[in-house]
Amino acid sequence: MKQKLTAILCTIAVAASLLVLPVQAAGRWSDLDESHWAYSAISRASELGMVRGNPDGTMAPDGTLTWGQYLTMLSLTFQGELYLNYPASAGAHWAYPYFAAVDAAGAIRTFMPVGADRLDTPITRQDASALTVLLLDCGTPKAAADPAVLDFLELPADYRPGVARAFALKLLSGYPDGTFGGSDTLTRAQGVVILLNALDVPIEEWNTVQPEPEPEPDPWWWWEDEDSDPLLRLGENNAKHLRLFGDENKRRFENREEAEANMVTVTVPAWKLKKDGTRTSGTATLKIHKALADEVVEIFTEIYNDPEQFPISSIGGYSWRGDNATGEHNCGTAIDINPTANFQVRDGQALAGTHWTPGEDPYSIAENGIVVRTFRAHGWDWGGDAWASDANPTYGYHDYMHFSYMGK
Repeated sequence: MKQKLTAILCTIAVAASLLVLPVQAAGRWSDLDESHWAYSAISRASELGMVRGNPDGTMAPDGTLTWGQYLTMLSLTFQGELYLNYPASAGAHWAYPYFAAVDAAGAIRTFMPVGADRLDTPITRQDASALTVLLLDCGTPKAAADPAVLDFLELPADYRPGVARAFALKLLSGYPDGTFGGSDTLTRAQGVVILLNALDVPIEEWNTVQPEPEPEPDPWWWWEDEDSDPLLRLGENNAKHLRLFGDENKRRFENREEAEANMVTVTVPAWKLKKDGTRTSGTATLKIHKALADEVVEIFTEIYNDPEQFPISSIGGYSWRGDNATGEHNCGTAIDINPTANFQVRDGQALAGTHWTPGEDPYSIAENGIVVRTFRAHGWDWGGDAWASDANPTYGYHDYMHFSYMGK
C-alpha cells in the first residue's frame, strides 16, 4: 500500500505549506552587517520572505520584539498568504491581518496577553514558545519532558507544555545560569532564530502531519462510463493525467521546480462570517494548478451564489510537502477549506483540526451541502467519505476539509 502524506496546518490548509515561502533577495540594512551574531540568520530569513526590514532601511536586530512583529514573521513563515484573507480595516494596526490569521488557527489562547489592540507590546520567551508550538502542533503540543531549567515549574501552568515542547525541538534554550526566563522579552534577531529553528524541524515531528494510507485507485467500474466526460469523473484517469501533466502516464510532478512552474494564484468570491453571525461578501486567495484555475474559480463562484451562503474562514491549495509526499497538495490539485471546523480524523481520534459539526458550526462542511455537491459535479472527491463507507467520524479515516481532483 502506498503512503499518503497529509500535512495540514490548522488554518489552511495550510496553509497549508508545511512551508512554501517566496524567495526574495537578501536585504542589506544600515544597522546590520556581518559582525552581528545573527547576520546569517536574518539574511536567510529575509531571502525566505520571513522577515522584512523597516521602511527607513534598518532591521533593528537588537530592538525589543513586539507581538505584531512576531505574529507577522510566524504567519509569513508557516501560513504563506493566508493573512490576505483578513484585511485590516481603516485605523487597524498594520499587523492585524497576521494576528487574525494566527488567531483563526487557534494558536492564540486566552492566557496570552495579546489582542488586536496590544500588538505593539513586547512578546516574551514563554509566549513565543507557546504560540509557535500551538500553531504547528495543531493546537495540542506533543508531550515532552520537563526541560532542565531551574525555573520551569515557576512558569504559569498554561505555558509549560508549549515551553517543554519548544525545548525538546530545540527552538530555543535556557540561559547560562540554568534558568529559562519565561517572562523575559526577545529581540527581533532572537525571534528570527526561533522561527528558523522551527523551520528546520523535520516535518514529521509536528502534529500537523500524519502519514495516512493512500487508498488504492478506484476499480475501473467505479468511473468507467463512456457517456460521461472523463474530466468530470471522480478519481483519477488518463484524461485527467493528460490535462494536468501533458502525459497520460504521468501522475505527479517530478520536483518542486516543475510543480511551481505550473501553479497560479487565483482569487475567488467567498462569504465571510461576522461576529454577530451575519454574512458579508469577500474574497479568498489560493494557489492551484494552472490547468484547474478557471474551474476552481467557477466552483467557488457556484458555492458563493448558492442560497446556503457557506462561509469560508481559511483556504489552502498548493504546497510542496517534500519530494516523497504522495498527496495532491504537491500537484496543486487539492484544496483544504476551514480546517479547524472540518477535522482530519481516524476512528474518532482527531489528527488535525478540532471538530466537524455541520448544522452547529457554520464553517463545517455538510455532507450533502452545496460545497460537496459542487466539487463532486466537477469531478473532485471529498475527503469526508472518499475513503470510508460513509461520513461518520467515529470509525474509519476522514478528512472533512479536503477536496482532491484525483481522489487522494
